[in-house]
Amino acid sequence: MRQRRSRVAGMAAVLAALMLAAISPMASAAPTRFGSELDASVQPDGGTRTCPSGKTCTWVMAEPYSNPTGLKAPRDGRITKIRVIAGNKGGTFRPVLARLKSDGETAKVVLRGPQFTFAKQPDLDPPYKVQVFTVSMTVHKGDVLGVESKAMSFIRCSGGELPRFKPALPVGGPFRTTSVNEGCNLLIEAQYG
Repeated sequence: MRQRRSRVAGMAAVLAALMLAAISPMASAAPTRFGSELDASVQPDGGTRTCPSGKTCTWVMAEPYSNPTGLKAPRDGRITKIRVIAGNKGGTFRPVLARLKSDGETAKVVLRGPQFTFAKQPDLDPPYKVQVFTVSMTVHKGDVLGVESKAMSFIRCSGGELPRFKPALPVGGPFRTTSVNEGCNLLIEAQYG
């Protein structure tokens, strides 16, 4: 009888270890993201930010929305998804990766992604639609997100730091200092693949 109990206890311990091993990868399977923290509860601003004179501008995230530790890419890797929450206007944009100096007003673009078309919110009542775009962009630890566009609405203007550069920052160009801070948060988030 004792042998049977110890065998059952041993099998239970083995099964428990196997279950923990199976659950552990699932728990750590949460995607790694940086930028603003986006979900269906994040309300975009009703307005649009436009680049003067119909030109293309670069907006570089200097302060992410609701994610104080999410400004910079946490590690080298590959971004496979860009997520945005647009306001009441649609349009086109290109995601960019930039380097931002500690003053929050001086930046340069290191990589430009493909152009995407984003849709406006169906309405400005929750839940808000998070739009997801598939990309393949190499990111380096410390890079920050930005966008290149003539006009975009994935912003929340209740404070924040959002420098605008006109003309748009060229890829691989030198650091440039802006004279315009939009006082908004860019509602964009990158996800590693």
